[in-house]
Amino acid sequence: MKISITSHRIGLSLCTATVASLSLLGLSRSAQAATVQFTDLASFQANTTGLTTIGFEGLAPTGNFTNYTGSGLTINGVTFIDSFGLFVVDPLFAPSAYDWGSGAVLLGSTNFTSLTTTLTATLPSGVTAVGSDIMSFDNYASPFVITLSTGETFNVNSLNYPNRQFVGFTTDTAIASISFQATSGNKELDNFRFGTASAVAVPEPFTIIGTLVGGTAVLRMRKKLKAAGK
Repeated sequence: MKISITSHRIGLSLCTATVASLSLLGLSRSAQAATVQFTDLASFQANTTGLTTIGFEGLAPTGNFTNYTGSGLTINGVTFIDSFGLFVVDPLFAPSAYDWGSGAVLLGSTNFTSLTTTLTATLPSGVTAVGSDIMSFDNYASPFVITLSTGETFNVNSLNYPNRQFVGFTTDTAIASISFQATSGNKELDNFRFGTASAVAVPEPFTIIGTLVGGTAVLRMRKKLKAAGK
């Protein structure tokens, strides 16, 4: 009887500890908020659905550019704004700066001595996946600082000409906007994508607890049998 009572108490203690540990780890539906960063387009596409791609084609004359400074540019419900300069540029205007092998690009303003300028894209409601190709010139391969409306900030390096660097994010909460800063060059975007993050299956908390409690019961039974056999 003493063995049975002791085992029972141990089992209850382990169950209590398990519940407490899972609570601390935040294993609940309301605590699964997470942002995932991607630098590989194929992986981003595999984890998203309903993507819309904005390529900025047909907005600038061949060999020239269109100025959207001040007014901003709205395409497919996304509004791009850079108060100090926003242009769609055809690659033939200056190939070494704008020809990244993907057609027209969106050009934000350059940085000033005392000011790092920001290109912001405001998204439609309900977007949980967003990404873009990022590039820079003068200097090439500038580091980018990317900020989501959630307040999270990410550092990503662009690549040397003529290569584009993809960067994307998925979240389980809506992203209202995304902002781009190039710390040492003129920032450019192309193939801006937005959509919905794919759902990720996460075990229910009480399924995990049930499994652990079941394991505790088996362990307790083995100890009883071992003690009885002595």
